Amino acid sequence: MRKRSLALGVPLLLVAVLCVIRPAPAGAASCVPGPGADLEGCDFAGANLSGADLSGANLVLANLTSANVSNADLSSAGLAGANMTSTDLSAANLTSATLVVLTFIPPGPVFIRANFTDANLDGANLSDVNGTVCINPRRQRKCSGADFPGANLQDVNLTGASLKGTDDLTGVSSGGITGTPTALPKYWQVLSGYLVGPAANLSGVQFGGAVLTGLDLKGIDFAGATLTHADLASTRLKDANFTGANLDGADMTRAGLRGVTWSDTTCPDGKNSNNVGGTCKHDL
Repeated sequence: MRKRSLALGVPLLLVAVLCVIRPAPAGAASCVPGPGADLEGCDFAGANLSGADLSGANLVLANLTSANVSNADLSSAGLAGANMTSTDLSAANLTSATLVVLTFIPPGPVFIRANFTDANLDGANLSDVNGTVCINPRRQRKCSGADFPGANLQDVNLTGASLKGTDDLTGVSSGGITGTPTALPKYWQVLSGYLVGPAANLSGVQFGGAVLTGLDLKGIDFAGATLTHADLASTRLKDANFTGANLDGADMTRAGLRGVTWSDTTCPDGKNSNNVGGTCKHDL
């Protein structure tokens, strides 16, 4: 009986080992994370890659399902076709990374909640990306997609990208966006290379003469922005921040201004908000 127990134990041990070790896929030298590593098709599902240096790594078709890649350096990495279901990419550096043809929503009823909170996607290629965004955790069950609150989308390529269904990109900063997306969330648009929509971070933007009439820009951050002679007529600007902004000559006729922050703001009539009761409401 003792010999039989040993004989059965060996294959069981081998099976256990085979289940744990994930061999490198064909064409990849290894699946050891590192800068410039060839990690094509590697399986990192559930892996903790927080803070890892993956700059320039080839992660094409890699499986990053539920992986923790927060604060990782993914600059210039290749992520085309990678599976990022529920991946935590918060505060990751994706500068000049290539996510072209990346599909956030594969066929089937898959709920994807990749988290790009405060991630840096400066210069990243998001061509043909297909995804939606679900920001509010309380509504996670009702939507699928990736979270981008506070993310930097400077110089991102959105050629053919679809973000249809997104209803909140709180605090997203941008500029220099290239390419034409196939679909954007309701109330959002690309204007002069910027993603413009509710609660966007457009601090310091140069929008002199911009036509923003009738848009829903609730909660937008225009701190330090130049909006001289901009058309903001009938625009919803509730809770907007105009600290240090220049609105000289702007048309704000019938604009919704409840809860707006005025501080050192140049009003449409040229007066400074600090000198007229701390508001521009009577100096439009």
